[in-house]
Amino acid sequence: MKVTLTKLHTKEQGPDSPPIQHTLPQASSTRDLTAGEIAMAQILFKDAIDYGKVKIHRGGLFGQPNRSQNAMTPRGEIHFPDQYFKADYSAEDAPTLMWFMHEMVHVWQYQLGYNLIWNGFKIGLKGGYDANAKAYYYDLKGADTGKQFHQFNMEQQGQLIANYFGATELGMGKYQEELQELRRVLKDFLVQPKNPALLPYTTEFTKP
Repeated sequence: MKVTLTKLHTKEQGPDSPPIQHTLPQASSTRDLTAGEIAMAQILFKDAIDYGKVKIHRGGLFGQPNRSQNAMTPRGEIHFPDQYFKADYSAEDAPTLMWFMHEMVHVWQYQLGYNLIWNGFKIGLKGGYDANAKAYYYDLKGADTGKQFHQFNMEQQGQLIANYFGATELGMGKYQEELQELRRVLKDFLVQPKNPALLPYTTEFTKP
């Protein structure tokens, strides 16, 4: 998720601060989650998400998804670029499934009280959303060895869960190679995903 904000008041806010209030522009198409998408998400998130509150939008957000070609989930609803808006992500190919699961991590974070807009803004100020997408990178066998899940930023958490899903549900060898490390980092999440203590404590990211 990339966030671009202007005229933002810089009053310090923590992870539990209320979301910045604003009105989002209307998307060209909006739908609920499908039964297949809910079943897929429940594999990892169980009952930690209120799936009835989740909407999938085609575009919106002042055109940012289309300009950036990135999905964005600032307030618990997923906005995909027009060309990547699908009728049912559970019926798509593996990379698209993992993209959907990454965005569902942001839904999970938001519903547990995490301020995605504010913390995404801080990541952006640090260069995390530049062309190299540094905010998403992690190294479980190197610089991030021994870290707990809450010590990763919101985008790293999205990658960790999506990659675990790719390894365990999609049989993707690239991620199966780090499955032992993924299981260690995600062990508390996999047992009780409804725990707010799992939310990110940082907006820092790992240097490649």
